[in-house]
Amino acid sequence: MAEPLRASPPVEEKQPYPVEEIERLIRSRRSVRLYEKTPVPDDVLRHLVDLARWAPSGMNAQPWKFVIVRNRGLLDEIRAVTLKGMDLTLNVFTRPELKWKLLKGLFRLLQPGLFKTMDPRIFQGMRSLTENKTTDTYHKAPALILVLGDTRSQTYMEDCSAATQNLALAAHAVGLGTCWIGFAKFLNYSRKMKKKLHVPKGWTIVSVSTVGYPWEGTLYDQPSDRKELEIEWLD
Repeated sequence: MAEPLRASPPVEEKQPYPVEEIERLIRSRRSVRLYEKTPVPDDVLRHLVDLARWAPSGMNAQPWKFVIVRNRGLLDEIRAVTLKGMDLTLNVFTRPELKWKLLKGLFRLLQPGLFKTMDPRIFQGMRSLTENKTTDTYHKAPALILVLGDTRSQTYMEDCSAATQNLALAAHAVGLGTCWIGFAKFLNYSRKMKKKLHVPKGWTIVSVSTVGYPWEGTLYDQPSDRKELEIEWLD
């Protein structure tokens, strides 16, 4: 009797992956917000981006580009633009003066769903960063890696997010730390900054991750707490 056809060899015939090590890598990754000044070598950064691009994507479109920023002057400009965006947002959402109320009305017209989904913790984070001018939104990391998404793709946001997670895990595996900076989205509202960051027309900045060697006192391999696991089984 002929053996049934298989798309791939049985699991036991393959070289098994170290499941325990993969699980430990995923569980121990955490956001790092304190870095050494030591620069990350070019070949290491290139390797991280190479691994990031092996993420899944809709129709295998791979709608991403990567930008690595290390120039200190440009990093300072990125920080300034981000702080300006946060300051404007705080004023629009929290200030009682007429001009801010008018801007708030404009926001409601342009992005009606924004006011229903804004988490109060976001305001707290923006306020703490804007009030303390010595705080660096990008944690004084020696490098940033931007993942740009082609907006013509229907799944560019999901695809680029998957690539960003690949990047974070790859960095953690080689002893580097990363932090996905959510407030970096404000960079998309500055045409001047997008031009400096070589963002093509029709593309957008999906994610910005800090990359560097964790500061010696940082417990970068200690996982943060997680909420209770919730699953709905629909058998």
